[in-house]
Amino acid sequence: MGAGGFGTSLALILSRLGHQITLWDIDKQLIKRWQKLGKSDRYPYLSKHRFPDSISLVSTGKIDSSFFDFVIISSSMQGIIPTLGHLKHRTNTPLVLIQKGMLPGLISPEEIAKKKFPHTPVLQFTGAAFAKDIANGSPAGMMVIYNRSDENVAKKYANLFRGSNLWVDTCTDIRGVNIHNTLRTIASFEQGFVYGYFENKSGRKPPISSIAITFSAISQETKLIARALGATKEIHDIGSKAYRMIEADLMLCQNDTSRNFALGHMVGKGMGFNSAKNHLTQGVAECVNNIKSISSTLQKTNLHSRKDDPYPYLAASVALLKGKTIDEVMQSVIAHHQHHS
Repeated sequence: MGAGGFGTSLALILSRLGHQITLWDIDKQLIKRWQKLGKSDRYPYLSKHRFPDSISLVSTGKIDSSFFDFVIISSSMQGIIPTLGHLKHRTNTPLVLIQKGMLPGLISPEEIAKKKFPHTPVLQFTGAAFAKDIANGSPAGMMVIYNRSDENVAKKYANLFRGSNLWVDTCTDIRGVNIHNTLRTIASFEQGFVYGYFENKSGRKPPISSIAITFSAISQETKLIARALGATKEIHDIGSKAYRMIEADLMLCQNDTSRNFALGHMVGKGMGFNSAKNHLTQGVAECVNNIKSISSTLQKTNLHSRKDDPYPYLAASVALLKGKTIDEVMQSVIAHHQHHS
């Protein structure tokens, strides 16, 4: 449910594996156009792939979940509640959520779905993958996160992708992965403004050594915040597959293909925050609300209010949102590194 880039890409992958797929979207005119075209024209990378006969395109008022083995909800975080409202759900058909991030108050997608359908198995499907890459058949890592009581359902869903270009693992730390997904948008923004700052100062690509130490510090800070907010050892254990996925997800967003990195990149080169947001992301930047939510939660735990702030990059992000200049915030970040070296 939701024919955006990622939802449509998953439909294409599953259809190639021989599964019968119904692809639903609320936009009736969009679906009618695609039915005539035989393909999606939402993005150029999707227009290269024609819909096979195993994909049915629909835009009915309600989807009856009893006809399906799984229902994948592929809306944005903001669209998850309205999309669930279009679901006629009276069975235990498992729901699979692909949203990344959390609503204010660190409410996860799983919690939203469970509130509406408390007796339904709810999985989340997340990972280090861009829709463009997976639609084109490139190998990519994904992860099914689930409650322990839903282990068999999670394995059944993961097995749907066996033989595809998606390498699927499983994890039970729902809160930890959701916190990391939220922090990943912030880390991407932070990496962007650091890169832009050093690029602007040097007049060319920034020194690799400077980027290496600062990006490493951002990655470490992300893990420390996640641990402080309740992430478990399952995603922090260097020997776990979940750890590998978290690392890959952080690496995924270290360039301008990520709109959060692109936003930070322009801010780092001196553009005002609001101007950069409107110019680069049409006003959409997941990191903004996530910075506010994470910072607010840490304030309540007294972990983000000390004079010797343990999270200098998050503090810099908050300061940029409040109108501080990139030079001011980077002076604080550099001073933190000098003090703790």
